[in-house]
Amino acid sequence: MYFNFLGKPASVSLRKFGFSIAHDPHLNAADLSRLEGQLQKAAQAVERLIEPLAKQEIEAGNFVIANRYAEFDTRYRFFRGQAQAAYKRARRKPSKPSASKAARKSLDSLSSMLTSDLNRIRKHQVAGFFNATAMIDAFFSRLEHQTILLIGFLPSDSAESVFARMSKTWDAKLKAVLDVEGDKTLKQLYSDLRSLKERVRNPFAHGGVENDMSWMQIHIRGIGNVPANFSAIKNSVRFTSLPVDQALFESVCELFDKFDQYMSGGPIKRAHRLIDAGVDPACDPASRLDYAKAIKSERALAAFIDRWGYEWDRHANMDY
Repeated sequence: MYFNFLGKPASVSLRKFGFSIAHDPHLNAADLSRLEGQLQKAAQAVERLIEPLAKQEIEAGNFVIANRYAEFDTRYRFFRGQAQAAYKRARRKPSKPSASKAARKSLDSLSSMLTSDLNRIRKHQVAGFFNATAMIDAFFSRLEHQTILLIGFLPSDSAESVFARMSKTWDAKLKAVLDVEGDKTLKQLYSDLRSLKERVRNPFAHGGVENDMSWMQIHIRGIGNVPANFSAIKNSVRFTSLPVDQALFESVCELFDKFDQYMSGGPIKRAHRLIDAGVDPACDPASRLDYAKAIKSERALAAFIDRWGYEWDRHANMDY
């Protein structure tokens, strides 16, 4: 867009490397600062005018979701790898001193060595615990993004708008794209994921609050403090000194792997390949019809992904 500023020619444009301002070389630094300020105020005024249009377009499904699945997946696998390495270090045996040195060690020295080794083990176990909870949180973040993308790709007979379905809770979104109740395998996976989310993920994501009052204690005269949920405290993630030990970590990883295998090899595997390919779902009716056609066969899917990649590269590089 070309215009005059203080009697001098200038322009603003969206170029290959972003937003750019071109101007007459006679405009000094103070002039350019003033120009930037006026452009910012103008942009705010325009945004207020088109805000109702944005809401209208979103409700009609005329929007695109940025596919950041690879980023969420990398974050999840990073913390998983960190936790796995920490638990492995905790199992590593300490180096043994030579026989001559061992013979000279006093009982006090041996006690010190034992304490040092226990501290080392504990340090790595805690590191595993911290990274394991970060992994679990990252998995559920990835899962929510996953379901949002699938809602964009998969056809639906629902009377609700695409945006309305994307705005629901994680489990409602999951049920919007998968037959949780009708598939025995998926139903068990969903039940296990929901239990893990309530028992482990939520307490650490919400300041230690648990649904069954296990995070509170009541005082009974003559006895002292007892958990508000009494013997059910045994089900709390806080029941042991190490909330997520290696055994729990490994069982969680097994659950996550089973779910991933279902998503990539189950009834929605072709729609998931659109996610893996990095396709950004456009949620307008015409685009959603294209996705429905693409996932009908392997050949149609491969052709769609190839064409989408070509078009994406062309637009990204502005090769018009």
